[in-house]
Amino acid sequence: MSNPNEFRRDRESSRAGGSIGAAQPMESRYVLWVILLLICSLLGVYVWCVVCVYEAHRFSLGRNQASLQRAIRIQPRDANNYDLLGQSLIWDALDPRAAAIQFRQAVKLNPYTSSYWAHLAQAENSLGNGAEQAAAIRNAIAVDPTTPELAWSAANYFLIQGDTEEALDQFAVVIRSDPWMAEAALERSWRAVEQVNPIQRRLPPRSGSLFEPR
Repeated sequence: MSNPNEFRRDRESSRAGGSIGAAQPMESRYVLWVILLLICSLLGVYVWCVVCVYEAHRFSLGRNQASLQRAIRIQPRDANNYDLLGQSLIWDALDPRAAAIQFRQAVKLNPYTSSYWAHLAQAENSLGNGAEQAAAIRNAIAVDPTTPELAWSAANYFLIQGDTEEALDQFAVVIRSDPWMAEAALERSWRAVEQVNPIQRRLPPRSGSLFEPR
């Protein structure tokens, strides 16, 4: 015959096992709900970001001050919208001071796009800020040292400023990079110094034919 105490212990053990078994599904459901909530939250953030980017892009296509300002409010870290607003202010509103503020913000957010620096240089030139214009041009060259159009503009700027050495450096970039502009760059280089050596030493050896009579 079974001991009553043993029978009681068996019943208590059975009840405890049942409680643990019931608690495990509840804990699993709780973990599942937490995971689902986290996934939904992340999905919501992603959708919100996509909508913001789309709305900012849609407003930026308007290319007018009101729509660009709305795009900036939606995406305040997008340098391109500040640059576009600056272009609208300098060309349409003829307000270089306000434009310069936007261009400065653009280069602050993204200092690796040469066109932002070039636009800032234009605004600083309109304001008569020679030192700031020169700094912006040099920054544009630093981040984009091989584009012939930028080099052409920089070379002519340095030539006007009387900085012949830097002008020759940039004309050499044009000669090396763009055969269509090479002759004009070579002609301006010659007019600046009227010497072959300062020009030729900036060019690769194969460019010697540029100096041969035609």
